[in-house]
Amino acid sequence: MKEKNKIRFIEILCIISLIITIFSIQRTYARYFEQVDTTYNTNIKRWLIRVNDMIVHDAETLNEVMEPIFTENENINENILVPGQTGYFEMLIDYTNVDLAFEYEFSIEQLNETPLEDFEIYGYEVIDGEDHTITETSEIKGVIDPTTEVNSAGEKKREIRILFRWNDGEGSIMDNKADTQFRGEENNTTDENNTTGQDNTTDQDESNTSENDLHTVLRYQATMKFTQYIPPEEETTT
Repeated sequence: MKEKNKIRFIEILCIISLIITIFSIQRTYARYFEQVDTTYNTNIKRWLIRVNDMIVHDAETLNEVMEPIFTENENINENILVPGQTGYFEMLIDYTNVDLAFEYEFSIEQLNETPLEDFEIYGYEVIDGEDHTITETSEIKGVIDPTTEVNSAGEKKREIRILFRWNDGEGSIMDNKADTQFRGEENNTTDENNTTGQDNTTDQDESNTSENDLHTVLRYQATMKFTQYIPPEEETTT
């Protein structure tokens, strides 16, 4: 009899333990579910960059955003690229609706089968009101932190002119003969490359060139890149 009572007592304890376990699991699940179902307010970082008043995310090609501007010279016809000619691309970056530090980069790749060896990007100019700062470099890149950087008018904007030239001075590769004999490619408006680059007409002598040579072009592909800037980790010393 005592043995039966003992077994019965153990059975009751097992049932009680099972009830406690189930109750504990239900309470734990309820707390977890409550946390998941809770509404939190979080800030999503904005990433809306405008270049020359155009949202770059919506542009299919740079033709819609920026075009080359030649430096005025009374001795050179308008929109003609000749040895010694200079120009620039206007790039007004508006980062009013950007919350993350970002890096910008601009590059050009010639598409001509015979490249113009002395065509080059040689620097950039930052314009802020009356202040003009020119940096000579072939790498056009920089970092902007929207949380701290504004122009003199208090706007989250940076105006940059990317400087290019047909180098005819120090550091040039082509001599006078090569400059004179250089020919671009025929001005075929159906060429697929026209969708990726701008056409800059080279200076030609009509008395010494055929009709097909009169309208030759320098083809290139311009690339503008914006990426989130992540600073490199600082090295720790032991």
